[in-house]
Parts: sequence; C-alpha cells; structure tokens
Amino acid sequence: MIEREMGNRETKSVGFMVFKSITVKEQRVYGSWYIVPLYLRCTLMGFERNYQVKILSNHINKLRSYTSLTTLKPKIKPAIDPWFLTGFADGESCFSIGLYRNNKKKLGWAVQTSFVLVLHKKDLSILYSIKSYLRVGNIYSRKNGTCVYLIQSIKDLAVIINHFDKYSLITKKQADYLLFKMAVNLVNNKEHLTIEGLQKFVAIKASINRGLPLNIKTAFPDNIQIHRPNVSDYKIKDPNWLAGFVSAEGCFLVKIRSKPKMKIGYSVELAFVITQHSRDEQLMKSLIEYFGCGNIYKNPVTVDFKTTKFKDLTEKIIPFFEKYPIQGVKFLDYLDFVKVIKLIENKAHLTEKGLDQIRKIKASMNRGRK
Repeated sequence: MIEREMGNRETKSVGFMVFKSITVKEQRVYGSWYIVPLYLRCTLMGFERNYQVKILSNHINKLRSYTSLTTLKPKIKPAIDPWFLTGFADGESCFSIGLYRNNKKKLGWAVQTSFVLVLHKKDLSILYSIKSYLRVGNIYSRKNGTCVYLIQSIKDLAVIINHFDKYSLITKKQADYLLFKMAVNLVNNKEHLTIEGLQKFVAIKASINRGLPLNIKTAFPDNIQIHRPNVSDYKIKDPNWLAGFVSAEGCFLVKIRSKPKMKIGYSVELAFVITQHSRDEQLMKSLIEYFGCGNIYKNPVTVDFKTTKFKDLTEKIIPFFEKYPIQGVKFLDYLDFVKVIKLIENKAHLTEKGLDQIRKIKASMNRGRK
C-alpha cells in the first residue's frame, strides 16, 4: 500500500503542534481565545497509513494574540452515539498533562491538563458532533487545514472523565486516560500548589505518553514515575465503538494491478484495513472473531487487520457498516468502495468501460478526495 491510497487523517502522521505562536491550529473558533502555554503529548504513536510510524508528540508553543480567528457555525449537528465517541477517541484523541515554568507561581511551575482531538478540516463535522454531545470545550482552526477540539478547564474535564468512566477506552490509551484522570483529580484538589503535589504531578507525567522532557528531568532529578496501569480488557462492548474506531483508523482500498494474462490486462483488488500500534495487537486479533473474517499482518511497529476476500467484504464488512455507519469524510470513501463492489458484482471490471469507471472512483478516494 502506498500513502496516496490511504485515508486522509493528518492527526496521526507526524509530530504536530496544536498551536502556533500567534494563530490557533485547528478548525473552528468561537472568537479570540487565550491559553497559557502547555505541552501536548499524544497517546498513540502514529502512522500515515503507509506503514512509516512517526510519533505524535510535538510541543504546544506559547500563544499570544488571536486577531485572525473567525467563528464557524456548523450547518448540521448530527447525533453521536457515546460508544462511537469512545471508539473514535481510542483512535484519535490525546490526553495531555503539561508542566512549564512560571515565575508568577509560588513554586515557579504551572500545570495544565487537556483533552484534545485534532483532525483534518474535512472531518470538522465529527468534531461538531462530539462537541454537541459533550457540550463543553471549543474547536479552533489554523491555516494548515487542520482543526482541534480542545477541553482544558477542570469543570469541563469532569464531563470527559464522566464519559470515559462510563464508556471506557479499550486500546492501550486507557492507561494514559487513567493517568490523566489522576492528574486532573490532583489539580482539582489543588494538590499541585504544594511541593509534594507538584512532585506527584511530575511522577504522573513521567508515566504518560513519552515521559518527561529533559528540562523537567533536570528540574526534578529525584522523581520516580508512577506505575503505568495495565490494560487487558480489549473486548468490544458495543458495535458503535467499532464504527467510531474505524472512522478514525480504518481504510477502504481499491487496487488496480497489471495482469497481462487476463483478457483486459488488469485485475481489481479490494481491501478493508484497520491499522494500530503493535501494542494493541491483541485487540486487532479480536477483530477476526468479531467480524468473522480477516487476517493479522505484523509490521515493525504496527499491526494490520485486513480483509480482502470479496465474499467477506460483501457479506460481513459492508452489512456491518450499513447497520453501524462510519462518520466523517471516510464515509464517502466507504460509499465509493461500495460502488466498486457493485461494479465487480456486475462483472463491469472485466470491460474497458467498467475498469475506467473504477479508475475514476479510485482516483477520488482517500487522499485523492478534494
């Protein structure tokens, strides 16, 4: 598989800055906004659907002014299932705890806890749906075409904690969530205002995501990180979780290969793929039993669940997503995928006209979609 054939999900591809120094990164704003500087570290090591894994962990820069921000109003606020939200968050969310120097603070340090979702602007509708359901946080835009849903206040984060306590994450991101919850509770109880509490905060930060940056390690040399929670419950509790997870991490692929021995000279191959970091291998293996089809393919740092058999696609995968729909721009890729399936069912792929139709559909899917 090559990058241009895969889905357009910028959040997981490279280390990113959620904000630049003057303008906010993501796609919807409710007006001028100020945030104290914080460090964002995402919970999953990402990949750009081309099997090259890069880490999602760049820092948030200091913010100053926001004269260029504009408010965007959604045309539609579709309802979202709470399990769909959790599945999508298992794929795309970030639980961030930040620590930075601030001479105005008694201890010389300030802390920040944040829940973040970063998507391409094409998936702005998903962020609106999630915000409409949670009724907290804001969505911001930046010039590079991405959008961020950000929740930071302790009062609003209580809504996030209530949700994920009730509809729990099942990837290894659950461990980051539990550490994040500890940090939020510590701040809520104002323990971070004492040296003991601040050290606890640092210990939590040392265990979440990629650990402590060098400057904090130097400032707190005697810190001992908290034991990272073990996550072993990867059972899919609701099919809407899977619809949300696939909306974040799934991909529908159409491949046209040269086959000189065939009358038309080409073959059309289809694949449904879900890719995750290898630490969630057991979850990916469970998808074989859940769907009743597919195989697992291991890569250096990722693992793929892949279904390529035409009968499995038409009798198991497509019926599932007809009942539990994907959301966002990926739903359009799914619809195009179904169009190709119908053309193949009608043997159109064996004719020049039909093959040309498939080529056009393929060209507008995933990264080709404008």
